[in-house]
Amino acid sequence: MNYALAALCVAALAISCQKNLSISAPEEDTPNLVTLTCAFPALDNGTKVTLGTNGKTEWEADVDAIVFQGQPKKTGESAVAPVVHTFTAAELANPEVASFSVDISGLNDDEGMNHKINVAYPADIWSPYSSSHMYGRSSFSNTNKMLMAGYVDEDRIQLFHMTAAITFQVAGSEGDYDSYVFKGNNGEVVGYSKLVVEVNKPKVTSYRKKYKTDATYGSSGPLTSVSGSVISNGTAVNTVFLPVNTKDDAEGIDNADGANMVYLPNGFTIQLLKGGVIKKYITSTRGLTLTPGHMINLGLLPAGSMHDYVAPISRDNTIGVDVSAATDLSATATANCYIVDGSTVAPNAQFKFKAAKGKGGAVVSSFNADDDDDVVVLWETKNTATAPEKGDIIAAVDYDIQDGEDAYIVFKMPATITPGNALIAAKNADGDIVWSWHIWVPEDTVSDADYSSFIGGKMMNMNLGALKAVPNTGEAAIESLGLLYQWGRKDPFVGARSWAAYPSKAQVSGTAWTKTESQASMSDAIKNPTVYYTPTKDDAADWNTSSDATLWNDGGAKGLYDPCPPGYKVPIKSGSLWTKTDTGWNFDTANHVSEYTSESVRFPMAGYIEAYGGSLYGTGVNSSSAHKDATFIWSATDHGSNTTRAECVVIRVDKSPVFYYSDRGKANAGSVRCVAE
Repeated sequence: MNYALAALCVAALAISCQKNLSISAPEEDTPNLVTLTCAFPALDNGTKVTLGTNGKTEWEADVDAIVFQGQPKKTGESAVAPVVHTFTAAELANPEVASFSVDISGLNDDEGMNHKINVAYPADIWSPYSSSHMYGRSSFSNTNKMLMAGYVDEDRIQLFHMTAAITFQVAGSEGDYDSYVFKGNNGEVVGYSKLVVEVNKPKVTSYRKKYKTDATYGSSGPLTSVSGSVISNGTAVNTVFLPVNTKDDAEGIDNADGANMVYLPNGFTIQLLKGGVIKKYITSTRGLTLTPGHMINLGLLPAGSMHDYVAPISRDNTIGVDVSAATDLSATATANCYIVDGSTVAPNAQFKFKAAKGKGGAVVSSFNADDDDDVVVLWETKNTATAPEKGDIIAAVDYDIQDGEDAYIVFKMPATITPGNALIAAKNADGDIVWSWHIWVPEDTVSDADYSSFIGGKMMNMNLGALKAVPNTGEAAIESLGLLYQWGRKDPFVGARSWAAYPSKAQVSGTAWTKTESQASMSDAIKNPTVYYTPTKDDAADWNTSSDATLWNDGGAKGLYDPCPPGYKVPIKSGSLWTKTDTGWNFDTANHVSEYTSESVRFPMAGYIEAYGGSLYGTGVNSSSAHKDATFIWSATDHGSNTTRAECVVIRVDKSPVFYYSDRGKANAGSVRCVAE
């Protein structure tokens, strides 16, 4: 049968000068709710709303279309084909109300939901998320458009904005430029190649919205730049749409933690192109915060503020690495750590890795091309009391960059291979570190140990950053301890250099680490990978000023700041992980290990760094009641109820069992034992 759907309120993005404007909304607690009572309301200044790009001010007949989708009645049933409705001129004749009729009688109802049919705009880039039992999720193949999603509620359509917008005008003659590229100044995500959203009517008085921007749903994941056509005549309005993440909150849309904002703290850059060639660009250091349905009008981009574009230097690195022949450590995936097998690597071997932030993150391209110190080795260590000479672990490092998109860190090994660890950092023109990567050169080969009866899967045969594996019998070497990590940080800190209750740090060339009694933002931590943040609170405190559970564990997937190399991740606490935390464990203090003898599983007494004060403890038997931990091994799972703490396995001399589940404050630094992804 035909259901007459009354007026659809578009309430879209209005143009104003140099300020944010929110969408007109009938209720204070639902600012993005689109009702049927107003289609094109004028704002206080009389400006018409803008529906689409390039100054479009109204729904366009025979072009604009919305799509309706129902759900199978039972799991496994095929979904009924969606219904697409394209507006006609007659339906849009009334500028205040868009009334139309559409046959959606064939769409299935879902008795479990408060509504029966979902709706999305625009239909031309929409597709159902799944063919069965997933009608609440809509998939968009382009996020640089005004995106809306919602549902049919009796005889009206409720739509929510999925995007915010930035509008601008370009000075010059029409045709000077034909397209633009918009990007954040620090590689922030500003779009997605594929976006899945879910909008449900709740059973509470406020509206609930799920808006999922998980890159695993996309064919190529998050985008650090978006582009579109541009009109350069000084008057035409050009619009960039940015997908805005919103929280799932049954009691309303929660703004408090910034989850539903596009935030570009370091500003943005707009490049103007002609025939695919960048001609001009303009950069602003003004930070931007955008929420769904909001816009910022930049106004006219005057010709006098634009800069001639000079392509980044495409240089052959000065250290002489043949990039085409260098081994690509990031060939399978990018990461914050890369392994060079010290037992097999050839002298003077050449390596490269894409200068990307973690697994699948943005490529860093803000190098200072005129500075020889744009990529540096911050420190090197042999994990012992003897410091390496500079260049013992990595002989030289540089970069090779092609227009900012194919940036590689390149490095050479020395003529004499020395096992150890090193930290490489990339700097911008201001000398600030924009990202850093751990290069791990172990003496023993890193392999997967089959601990399936012990942890339910495969785990590395040594701690992250260790140079030697713990042998099945006998004494553990000091090089087996590995490096130490504050929970959620990607950069390691060197551990102990001796077996002692109060050990000293392993020696380095460069700066091992310094400590400061303060918390820090993630941005500060990235800029200062050798600073250990020790809050002045108790050891339950987080080093991070804004506790975040996703840093190592992004919904079960490897987080952006996970410190493990490609193919590995920090283990998530689950029923199958560390199942043998019982009395089968023993302490062998003479050999500096805890062991589960029936499984031939041994862990070194690796010690830890205490949150309060930043002191090293635990590689020797400690009589102090406060410091009897021999080590703890992080999981990627935070505590949950107390967000300043995270789950771990503790090895402690005065407990039975000596190996048991617990939690520690995130500002402590413990060991990491990576598991296969």
